Parts: sequence; structure tokens; C-alpha cells
Amino acid sequence: MKQQRTWPLALAFAAACITLGVHFGFTLLDVLPANPINVRLRPIVDAYMQPAFSQHWGLFAPNPPYESKMVLVSCRVRGADGSIEETPVVNVSLRLQEMNRSLRLTPATYLMRSQVGPLPVLFLRKSDLERRIEDKALPELDALRKNYQEHRDQSYRKGQVLITRVASAECRRLYPNQEVVEVRPMAMLESVPKYSQRYMESPTLEHRPFDLGWQPYVQVAPL
Repeated sequence: MKQQRTWPLALAFAAACITLGVHFGFTLLDVLPANPINVRLRPIVDAYMQPAFSQHWGLFAPNPPYESKMVLVSCRVRGADGSIEETPVVNVSLRLQEMNRSLRLTPATYLMRSQVGPLPVLFLRKSDLERRIEDKALPELDALRKNYQEHRDQSYRKGQVLITRVASAECRRLYPNQEVVEVRPMAMLESVPKYSQRYMESPTLEHRPFDLGWQPYVQVAPL
């Protein structure tokens, strides 16, 4: 009798171990730096991890910023006479940056993260492994290069959807009483000054502008 009662507990324990093992396996593939295994399985890993179990690789501390990110938007709104008007380009990140500087304990910090969050998804940084593979013209690495490119293309499409939603939210905030038809998300990536130039009035900076073109407006709440 006692032995029969232990079977359900043993099965439950085995099922829990298998479930946890699968979960930790997916988590490990998700957080490890890019390698041939997790790049090949990236679509499957993302389907499981996103969005509930998404992790960020930071063992001791996050890496120092290597560039400043800013989002700019332009909007096409419908006028009272039905004509479409194109609005000037607005740097929507400055408002949140100034709020964050004046008061550190403010929701502006979280809004900034939501606003610039799509940019690393749009513009993936190449890992050391990926750069080494690109430098070696070996036929046996063609499949791996293809997997990397597919992963970058998939990430770009996802980032384009996210940045379009950000631009739509900002256009809704900027023009609350007008019908927004299209949005034009743009980004400016500015390199952080070198440590040796940190006190210079005009340090050498690299500016990388990106224009994603006009996208259909998405119905979202204003930021």
C-alpha cells in the first residue's frame, strides 16, 4: 500500500525535474553570448522565452554605454479640410532626458527605456564569433552565416514594429486633437566620448542617423 502511494509523488517529481530542466536549458541558450548552437535554435528559443521569461546577460554589472540613443519622429496628420500635413521632425528623447536629469526618481527613466528599447533590437551588435566567421571565407561556415543573417533580419523586423509603436505613441502625444495617418520614426546614435576626451568641450563623436521611412500609424496610448 505504501509503495503504491509513492508512485504519484515519484511521477510528479520526475515531471517537475524534466520541466525545470527544459526551462533552464532554454534560459541558458537565451542568455549565453551568440554561439553556433543558440544562433541555430534562436527562433525556437525566442518562441519559448518571449516575453515572459526573457533574460539579460549581466553576471556582475551591465556593460558601460558605448553610445547615446535618441528617437526622433515626424508625423503626417489630417487637417480639417482633409489634406495631409507633414509635421517637423521632433527629438522626443530630449524631453525625457531633461526630466531624468532634474529628478532621478521619476517615471521618465522607465519611459526612456521603453522609448529607446527597440533600437538595440533594430541594430544588433555583431558578436566576436560573428565577426570571426565573416572574416573567414570557408564554405563550411556558409550555413552559420545564413543563420546569423536570418536572426538579424528577424530582429530588425521586430524592432521596426516596436519603434513604429513608439513613434505612434509620440505622435498621439504631440497632436492629441488631430488624426495621425502615418509616422516616421528616426534614430540618432551618438558615440560616447573616449575616456581621454571626457573633459574636452568638443570631444570627437561619431553620429549615426537612421531613417526608417513612413510607416502606418498604430493605435496606441501616448507616452
